[in-house]
Amino acid sequence: MTFYGKGIIWDAENNCILSKFKNGKFETKDRRTISILKGLDLELEGEEPEYPEEINLVDDINEAHEQAIKEDYILHLSSKKVAELKDMAKDKGLEGYSNMKKEELIEALINIEDEV
Repeated sequence: MTFYGKGIIWDAENNCILSKFKNGKFETKDRRTISILKGLDLELEGEEPEYPEEINLVDDINEAHEQAIKEDYILHLSSKKVAELKDMAKDKGLEGYSNMKKEELIEALINIEDEV
């Protein structure tokens, strides 16, 4: 959007210049800047740009956290000896664990945790 005015507009929240008019105009696509400048009743031109769908950071952070926990659990299991993994599998009631190799035990233990 293009805004028309003179001088600079100060962003008190961030303690910096929000916009500086050159030859009487200032162009921006920034959502926050547009919102503030529209509130100042400046002359403007153009349509407000379409913005991408809002990102739900809470979901992204929770998903990343769950993935980190799973990766830590995999590292924890990988550091165990086969006998220790078999004991864990037995304690969790996993069937057929006695014939499994280390990788199979780790995968089965992870799958049990995913079901919980």
